[in-house]
Formats: sequence, structure tokens, C-alpha cells
Amino acid sequence: MSKVLRGVAEGDAPHKGVFPMEKSYKVSKYNLYRNNYVYNLRQRSLLRVNDSILKALQNNELENIPPQVMRLLLTAGIVVEGIDEVKLLEFWLSFKSFNTNSLSVAYIPNYHCNFRCTYCYAQSVRDIKRRERENVNADFLKWIENLFALAEPRSFEITFHGGEPLLSKQEILFLCKSITELCQKHNVRLKDISFVTNGSLLDKGFVEEVLRLGITCRALVTLDGTENIHNRCRFDIEGKGTFSLIVDNVILALNLGSKKFEMGQVESAKVLMWAYGSIYEPLELLMQRSADFVLPYHWEKYPLCKECVYLPVCLGGCFEQAFIRKKKFDCRKQYFENLFPHLIDLTVRLYGEHPKLIQGQKLEHIFGIKQI
Repeated sequence: MSKVLRGVAEGDAPHKGVFPMEKSYKVSKYNLYRNNYVYNLRQRSLLRVNDSILKALQNNELENIPPQVMRLLLTAGIVVEGIDEVKLLEFWLSFKSFNTNSLSVAYIPNYHCNFRCTYCYAQSVRDIKRRERENVNADFLKWIENLFALAEPRSFEITFHGGEPLLSKQEILFLCKSITELCQKHNVRLKDISFVTNGSLLDKGFVEEVLRLGITCRALVTLDGTENIHNRCRFDIEGKGTFSLIVDNVILALNLGSKKFEMGQVESAKVLMWAYGSIYEPLELLMQRSADFVLPYHWEKYPLCKECVYLPVCLGGCFEQAFIRKKKFDCRKQYFENLFPHLIDLTVRLYGEHPKLIQGQKLEHIFGIKQI
């Protein structure tokens, strides 16, 4: 669904007449405009247009747009048929919600961390007291087994977050082994085990233990730019830079384990998970809540969310962030307003500097977008 459209919608090629307007068309409400580039947030598509097309889009004046350009705009989702795009988004999310073929779970073993990144939000909750870990783990595994019995999924995936999840290495190894056995017991395909880590503890001992247990998993490791940029905002407790340590550990893990290495950004549409709720709530209630839509996506309650251009990538913000900040919802509009112009500029720059990289499928791994 994500794409960079090849070519330029300049509208200066020979054409006969205009695009047939038997149907009602309109400009998508989820477009961002940056110089002569238009980025559609719902389809994750980017297109360069000339001044006249840009003006027509911004004024929603589509009558005189050349046919070949109109087809490009429709393919990119920049122009849509006369539909309610919010309703379309709701329908898509509803479909994802009712689909129990695959279940996804996010698990946070701790909020502690051995880094002191300048932008970290988890530091405000590092001292939250947790129940005895043995009890939590036992309850969590029982919850998953009950969920398997109730939802009868075909596949299952789990992601460990933090804090820094590898500060709880033994707990994660125990859970990974137990979940693998549960999937085998219930004939559920274990689609993915992954953990979002800063990479500092992805050492030889941990990788070898993973291999010894026969666990197949992925480490999602992030770097914040080049070494100089990264070390300015991501340092350890003693204030030392962490770039070299992370890179060395990634190389070590690749040499010891899988040779597969992917640069990428997980798209929001791929990580959306229906909120089944707490492991301490009755599963029947949670499933009924899902089926009856008693638990709506929280953005549905806020008119400003429904009208926001960033709704397809935000969906009302993060439940966890709202909880941490003790707010009803987590509005990220200001963040996205600052972020997306830079992302568009960066994508355009890479497109100009590295066309061969983009014409392959490397850019899909970097930005979640590709050439068609």
C-alpha cells in the first residue's frame, strides 16, 4: 500500500480533453503539501506535481486536471472518489479487529533502562512497582493459553518492549521458550518473536543462549543517525556515547546467528493491534467487548481527532503514553507537524541522490515506501 510513484505529474504531456468526471471526486483530506510534493498519509504515497496541479489540489478544483495526471492522483490516493474517508478508515480498522487469524501481543517486562536518552518518556515511570515477576509471568502465559482457546488464531506474534527489555534477559528467554511450547501445543504458527532493544545488551552470552534454546527471534535495534548525532542524544548512565557498542553488538549477533539484516521502519498499519485489554480481565468480557465495539478506538470520541490530517498514522495517539502522562488521550499533532516535512525532504533528497537504491527495494526497508 505504500509507494513512491515513478515519474512526475507535470501535466504537460499531450492529452485529449480532461478526465471523465461521471463520478464524484475530491482531494483527500489526508494530504500533506511540501513545496511541489504531495504526500498522502493514508496510502503513504509521494508525488511531485507542477504549480498548476498543486494549486488545483489545494483549492479542490479538479475539473481541468489532465486525464493521465488524474489517474496518477487516484492511484496515489491523493484524489479519491466522493467517499467518507473517516468511515473508510473505520471500516478497515473494524476488519482488522474482527480478524482473529493472527494475534499480536506487546509485553513490557520492565521500564528500567541502562541508557539516558534525552527524549525518553519512560524515565517518568521507571519506579512503578510491579507485582512479583514469577506471578506475572505465570498469569501472562495462562492468559495467552486462554486466548488461544477462545480466539483460535492461526498465527501468533509477540514483541517485548521496555524500558530496555534485555535487562530482563532470563525472563524473556523463559517466556520465549514457554510461548514456543504453547504454540506447538495449540497448533498455532509462531509468526514472530521480537524485542525492541537499544542493542547494548545484545551480547555474545545472550545470543548463544537464544541459539541453545532453539528460539527464533528478531532484535529491533535503532540508531539515531550518524555516530556524532547518535551520541549527542543516546548515551549510557555514565554519559558515554553508545553508537560503537550498538554497532559492534549487531555485527556480533549477525555473525553468531542469522545473516539476515534489514534496515527499516515498521509502518503503523502493520503494527496496529486490537486492544484485548489487561491479562487480569476476564477473556470472555474482552472478546465480547471487541465483538460488540463496546471498546471503540478512542479517537472516535474526539471530533478533533476525526478531522485531523494525521489520523491515519496516529489513530488518537498511544494508550501507553496517555497512561504515563495521566491524560485521556495522547495527541501527537505537534510532533507530526514537525516530523513529516523533514521526512518528505529526506525522502526527496535520497530519491535524487540514490535513484538506483530507490528503483530496487532498498527504500522500502528504509522508509516503508517503494517505487512502482
